[in-house]
Amino acid sequence: DFIDLGDSTDFYFSGDFTLALWIRAEGSSGYNAIMSNYEANKGWWFILDSGKLRMGLESQIDTSYQGLDLRDGKWHHVAVTCTTSNIILYTDGVLIYEKTGSTWTPAQTSSITTMIGKRTGIDEFDGYMCNVGVWNAVLTQPQIKSIMHKDYAALSASEKEDLVSWWNLDEETNVYGTAGTGGVKDYHGSNHGTLA
Repeated sequence: DFIDLGDSTDFYFSGDFTLALWIRAEGSSGYNAIMSNYEANKGWWFILDSGKLRMGLESQIDTSYQGLDLRDGKWHHVAVTCTTSNIILYTDGVLIYEKTGSTWTPAQTSSITTMIGKRTGIDEFDGYMCNVGVWNAVLTQPQIKSIMHKDYAALSASEKEDLVSWWNLDEETNVYGTAGTGGVKDYHGSNHGTLA
């Protein structure tokens, strides 16, 4: 399964952004999608490659796979911060990799669906996820450590300041985020997802 967030310009980042969530990865697939807004070399994607974190911005900057194989059946907090020339990967609050490259420029000129647990062209995520957050700013390492053990209700006002969307993934709702089935609620914004 994956979560379809539709075509929202909230995720068409032109500058700084952060993705952070908990995952418990399973399986033996070479590639597993964590989250993406990507199609035909446009947009961004955050995946596991051989169980290791990997982030790409269009076809311009790609971290290759980094860190430990996270397919160990344990929960891990993973995060990535991006600027127009820099990517930093974190696992369990620890900085594991930093890459600086030439400036990238978003080129989303057509509709691109944002998805949790899926990216076009690779396997869907095999495992579990919770407390998925997206910010349109770069969080610092202390901020990432602070949000690690929080759900939406526990976030401070400053931690919500640049927050775009947050999905606890602890209940099924309808596609509008209210009581029902078939969807997941965006606790901060209006990017409620559809289970697919």
